[in-house]
Amino acid sequence: MPSLEHIKKEIESDNIKESKNQKIEDEYKISRGREKYFLEDTLNKIIEQSKSQTEMMNIISVVITRYPSMVLKREILTPLEEGEKFIEEFGNYRIYAIDGDIKEDIKERVDKLSRSINGINSLPSAIFLSMISMFDSNIVDILREIIYNQTNMDQFSSRTITFGDVLQADSIQTIKDKIVDEEIYAFGRGSHEDQVKYIESNFHISIISSWDLWADFIEIFERRNLIAHGEKRFTTRYLNICSKHGGKKFSELVGTPIELSQEYIESSEDILLEFRVLLIFCLRRKLKKLSDDENYIQMNEVCFTLINSGRYSIATNIIKFILSMKGVKCNDRTRKMITLNLASAYKHQEEDKKCIDTINAIDWTSSSEEFKVCVYALKEDIKNLLLSMEKIKNSDFITKKCYRNWPIFDFVRENQEFIDKFEKLYGQSSDEEKLSVPE
Repeated sequence: MPSLEHIKKEIESDNIKESKNQKIEDEYKISRGREKYFLEDTLNKIIEQSKSQTEMMNIISVVITRYPSMVLKREILTPLEEGEKFIEEFGNYRIYAIDGDIKEDIKERVDKLSRSINGINSLPSAIFLSMISMFDSNIVDILREIIYNQTNMDQFSSRTITFGDVLQADSIQTIKDKIVDEEIYAFGRGSHEDQVKYIESNFHISIISSWDLWADFIEIFERRNLIAHGEKRFTTRYLNICSKHGGKKFSELVGTPIELSQEYIESSEDILLEFRVLLIFCLRRKLKKLSDDENYIQMNEVCFTLINSGRYSIATNIIKFILSMKGVKCNDRTRKMITLNLASAYKHQEEDKKCIDTINAIDWTSSSEEFKVCVYALKEDIKNLLLSMEKIKNSDFITKKCYRNWPIFDFVRENQEFIDKFEKLYGQSSDEEKLSVPE
């Protein structure tokens, strides 16, 4: 369930020209102040990059699965079959007669297919290495913005600035830029464990001892090192480093060929994304750049986007983490929106009991009808859902577009009573609106 701010942005994007939108957005940033906008651009960029990465992996998976057989059939088998060269078939094999006229042509096509397959098989490694490179770039962006937003530079004062640098500098800002650049450069040269320890030490955030996925996080980079250095099999060194960080489950891999399945890459992307999102959440909270409520609203937007993209597991992990925080000053409306998204993520993973338990942990009696309609949708309580739909027909918060698009209504969208009620209320089909193209 998205926030009011999210819906307002959607309305603006539907009704205001792009140039005017940009002007409004710029004014919005200025009015909120830079502190209110702290790391928001970086967070949005990270989410979009992760979505693109996931889409690319899906495309590559289709290519890996279908391309070889498609080319084999089109370029090799079909010409043989059309040439009536078939002799006999036994088991999974078919025998064709190949005369001198086409022998070299077939051989060339087979060689070409073999080269294509080798190229395709290298794509997962390329995606995996690109994914980690993007992660590293994002972490540097996060750190750079944090340092620039620090009013106290004492923790970075150990950086050496020469007398010549001071004389050449045209402002204090130039000196600060140099300090930041040197700090970022030194940070980037460290291992990922060193980088996390740097963040823990300088910003007083607990990561290694409090994050359940720490061992899996370290394993990703160790596997990356093996691939980048051309290793073909998992090594004892890989195991020792993973075991040092609690990754005992990787012991059985030693000596086996290194593989990068789609499942592994997707899982790794989720882990790396979870780290970045939670890091931004914790830093903003620790540095008090946003109020708890503003921070939670933005995390809710992130999780809504993830659920809408089918990435339910990572959305669940993020929401569970932020809801477990103690001493949070978050208003009731925001907490309820986040709770509904958690319940939705559970239900999309077919964990109906967890979904219901999450909903029942909150008293919805005094909640607005907009919240109740979402609760009824998740519970598939059609009778009460239809009554709520009637009551909020003219709502600015839940519109016909929400019923069509929000993941929270996925479970009732094909119900005939829901379809009938929607058509009665809005005079339209509950299916997605089709674009009419003039003849």
